[in-house]
Amino acid sequence: MQYTFFYRNDDVDNFNTKALNEIPGTVMDCHASDTISEHRIPDTWTPLFPLAVTEKTRNNSSLKRNRMQFPLTLAHALTIHKSQGQSHKKVVVHIKKTLSRELLYVACSRATSLNGLFIIGSFKAPNKLDENGHLAQEMKRWKKPKVIPQFKHLHHSNCFQIRFHNEQSLEKHCKLVTNDLNFISSDVLLFGETWMSPLDNIKIHSFKLVTTLEKKRAEARLSKADSNPTWS
Repeated sequence: MQYTFFYRNDDVDNFNTKALNEIPGTVMDCHASDTISEHRIPDTWTPLFPLAVTEKTRNNSSLKRNRMQFPLTLAHALTIHKSQGQSHKKVVVHIKKTLSRELLYVACSRATSLNGLFIIGSFKAPNKLDENGHLAQEMKRWKKPKVIPQFKHLHHSNCFQIRFHNEQSLEKHCKLVTNDLNFISSDVLLFGETWMSPLDNIKIHSFKLVTTLEKKRAEARLSKADSNPTWS
């Protein structure tokens, strides 16, 4: 599938109208044969062979149908703004006038590879980034060491902090808990929905298991948990 990007909606409409009503280029010659070895085909030509496809009429139906068709598909045109968030193997960027850095980035980055990017028109590289601009400053910030996000209000030494968390399968996600500074800075940890069993051996650094509140499965019909452990 090939996509062509335009700056204006009018250009998209004009392109689609021409593409649907006209065949670009000139038909020089046509050959229909089971093989092409007998014909001299120029290197600039692309031979198209019909494909036979067998498919079900419906997912739950035993009926099947055979389709014979040439592997052709329509190319779609759309504005650069509408293409945001999309990815395509082949992209044609139509440039009639100088585009801003942001629009050029969005249009060209839709292609998944450089070989799949085609540009129609005169490409003019945007000016260099302003070193004092917001974009340049943000890019510099990205290169600095990352700061681990913390909640400052959870680290007061003069407070007794109790943290409760619903943790489905605590044994499976125990490492996530031990690596979270907000959990480790608490004085008491309460966990629910842990799917724990008496055979589980869960260890959290600097904490010890105090008690678990176990319920039989028959009694805990509204919960999938076998127990609710508490650490302090």
